[in-house]
Amino acid sequence: PPAKGFNELGVMAFGEKRYELALENFGKALELEANNPSIRRNLCAVHQAMANDLAVAGKLPEALARVNLGLEVDPENVSALAQAGAYRLKQGDLTVATTQLEQAVALDGANKEARFLLGEAYYQQNKLTEARAQWEEVLELDAAWPGLQEKLDKLSRENSVEAGFTSYDSGHFQLR
Repeated sequence: PPAKGFNELGVMAFGEKRYELALENFGKALELEANNPSIRRNLCAVHQAMANDLAVAGKLPEALARVNLGLEVDPENVSALAQAGAYRLKQGDLTVATTQLEQAVALDGANKEARFLLGEAYYQQNKLTEARAQWEEVLELDAAWPGLQEKLDKLSRENSVEAGFTSYDSGHFQLR
């Protein structure tokens, strides 16, 4: 069948969670129409689903490798960038996580998950102003984001304590 037929077979297999068959069909479709963005998105989605299953099974390195395969096919896939960023965050690779999440947000500023995760990456790097900015954007997009107001409240408390230490510490020095 033409690319459209292989793509449809891939979609059916994906819906049945027959990921290997979906990969095979989307791969054949992509060989016939290498620049088709729909086929690229579909193939990336299969890699993402497989990565999710691996992550749930506690196989984070394998999950990251799998989602990276999806990004090779569709490098500007915001969902895959956010997923890879989340895995990097869990591994403690804050630099790469931040880069991937910043790229995701640059491609789609309304992506709440990418913004939330970018805020988390900034928070873990003690970039509190940047973390607050990302999390406030998420609240503007979704006021009911679970647990986010509590994170912002905690961040405010931490900023207050930090400001107190700074003013207290500076009171011990005399400048002449």
